[in-house]
Amino acid sequence: MPSDVWPGERTETSPVPQIHTPVLRTYAQLLRDVLDEISEAVVVFERSGEVILSNRAMERLLGDAPHQRESHHTVGELFSALGARVDASTLAMLMGRSISQATIQLEGGGALECRVSPLAVHPGEQRGLMTFQEPVPPSDELSDLRRRAFHDRLTGLPNRELLLDRLNQALTRRARDGGAVGVIFLDLDGFKQINDRYGHATGDRVLVEVAARLNNAMRQADTVGRLGGDEFVVVCDGLSRDHSMEEICERLQSVLATPFTVDGASLSLGGVSVGAVLESAARANAPELLARADELMYLAKRSGSQVAIETEPERVPQRPSAGLLHGFTQALESGELQLVYLPLVSLDPRRVVAVEALLRSTRPELGGQGPLELLALAREADRVHALSRLVLHRAAAAVAELSLGAREDPLSVIVNLSGDQLADPALSQLVTYAATAAGIDQRLLGFDIPEGVLMRDHANLTPQLEALLALGCQLFVDDVSGPGLNLDTLREIGFSGIKLDVSVVATLTAGVEVPDSITDLISRAHGARLSVVAEGIANENGLEAARRLGVLGGQGYGFFGFPRPLPELKRLIA
Repeated sequence: MPSDVWPGERTETSPVPQIHTPVLRTYAQLLRDVLDEISEAVVVFERSGEVILSNRAMERLLGDAPHQRESHHTVGELFSALGARVDASTLAMLMGRSISQATIQLEGGGALECRVSPLAVHPGEQRGLMTFQEPVPPSDELSDLRRRAFHDRLTGLPNRELLLDRLNQALTRRARDGGAVGVIFLDLDGFKQINDRYGHATGDRVLVEVAARLNNAMRQADTVGRLGGDEFVVVCDGLSRDHSMEEICERLQSVLATPFTVDGASLSLGGVSVGAVLESAARANAPELLARADELMYLAKRSGSQVAIETEPERVPQRPSAGLLHGFTQALESGELQLVYLPLVSLDPRRVVAVEALLRSTRPELGGQGPLELLALAREADRVHALSRLVLHRAAAAVAELSLGAREDPLSVIVNLSGDQLADPALSQLVTYAATAAGIDQRLLGFDIPEGVLMRDHANLTPQLEALLALGCQLFVDDVSGPGLNLDTLREIGFSGIKLDVSVVATLTAGVEVPDSITDLISRAHGARLSVVAEGIANENGLEAARRLGVLGGQGYGFFGFPRPLPELKRLIA
């Protein structure tokens, strides 16, 4: 059980020595005399924040007369009198129950080193002892020494000591305010080869650029640090369980996938292994979290997956129950897995030009499972091939149904492909069989491939991509959210376009100024002759902004229509 008293504090059952009042007065004077001889400024305060004792050094620091020793009634008032800039989180940390330390900046320049230790004298009392060193005058040399002590000399990023301090601060804030902290450990898989072939000077320039890219990819509240060599760590503060660590890790891998240009040479890291932990502050310990993220990174490297993420309190991943797997297998075999269709609309003129097929289940025990969850069940049940066959046959049949209408131009159906499905060497044969059985032109089947899948395993997937392109199928990169993709290479492979992630399109929908990163991404896509589709357009603001940027197509739940079964879709587009 955690103790509700400070370390060293007596409990109600502890024996208390009985000392007569005159002797207590003598000890009190002796205590004050001792405090006055201490060169450091000292303050004793109640846990409520009330200042109850200070020494002569504190008087000098404040410029007070002796009779004003306790005139600053609270710790907050004392900091105000010092002209110290202390935010609420730092003050809460200093007023906490454990030993803490902080550098307090002064409005007039300089700083104070403030240290707080718990102090327990009588049962039930919870007090703190706060000490201040004399103001440190601003000094370029001293600032440089401090920076060197806590920052990596090559990249300027925080080193291990400062990173752990930032992680501890983040955990303190989350313990008070709620939320979670993410720790992401990255190892540059191909960096050693760059160092060996091109030399350490070139390797150093790559590391500096890696640091810059990681910093640019993260929020201001996050901390990017370097532990040495080719190991980097990112601390993400203030996350919720709704944040997708997968998306964050994919974004970091994405920004490091673009080759580095050094003295005319194009250098690729050849992959980045990532281990990530998302933890609530209630049970977190900074060194343990960092060590766990390190373990997960090596797990990812050994398994070849490149990413290992732990987001649940349980240390052992929970497999689907036998009942859930049985229900999935039954649904797959009995036809209880269905496709619904989300319209893809051209923006000018505004009309439906294609539909995206999304997997759903009509089986009660699978009712809450979306496409990703159903795919995970297929993977666990070793039925990915069977699921791909079902989806492709249903999508091809939908193309045939939609071609029976009065439209002059037939609608294509776009199917989402996961890494597991793309790794199936028989995928192109499944496409051919499905198109032949439905009596359709196989070129009317298109495929969305997640950006993260391409970034992680592009080389191994090339044969399957080429086989799909040989059939005349259109390929799109889905969930594009960052600058990591080489768009010219995509066009050379044969991709038709990219689909901007919902998180990117949210900026357009908000009606605010569009960030340069988004306009640059769309401009580069146009330069590579790739069409651009915006996912998640939610209102007229988003529609008009997308049009101005040259986006050709859009999707959006509600604004352009919800996913519908095929009969309802046919009535919508009739």
